[in-house]
Amino acid sequence: IIDWTQTNVHHNMFICWGAQAALHRLNGVRRYRMQDKAFGVFEHKVVNPRSHWVRGMSDSPLVPVSRYNDIERASLPAHMEVLIDNPEIGVCLLDDPQHRALFMLNHLEYDNRSLADEYDRHVKAGLNPRLPLHVFPGRDPSK
Repeated sequence: IIDWTQTNVHHNMFICWGAQAALHRLNGVRRYRMQDKAFGVFEHKVVNPRSHWVRGMSDSPLVPVSRYNDIERASLPAHMEVLIDNPEIGVCLLDDPQHRALFMLNHLEYDNRSLADEYDRHVKAGLNPRLPLHVFPGRDPSK
């Protein structure tokens, strides 16, 4: 499917696992398992506010994050540009003009309940999850 998009789609936006798979397939970018799951809402930095992909966004967007893996920055090819970043959580959004693609490693599509709902599902499944950061007022999951 990723290969097919290179000749049949004008532009792509890959999200989360799809972004990691497409980064590897198109550019050989490696990923690694983080020591702890990145889980919560984190302030990020728009690295290139002149990019038309992020024009109009806050310089410091709050971005929902829920992932166990990150990418190795050293494996990013020179033609790719980091558009949104967080030094603690990692790359958020990458532009790849060579492959006409954006890679969103986090979850701008989440609504105000998505992380809380994920936490609740994990609790009900007996997974003993950590609380997502910056989601529950006073770190109280009942709020």
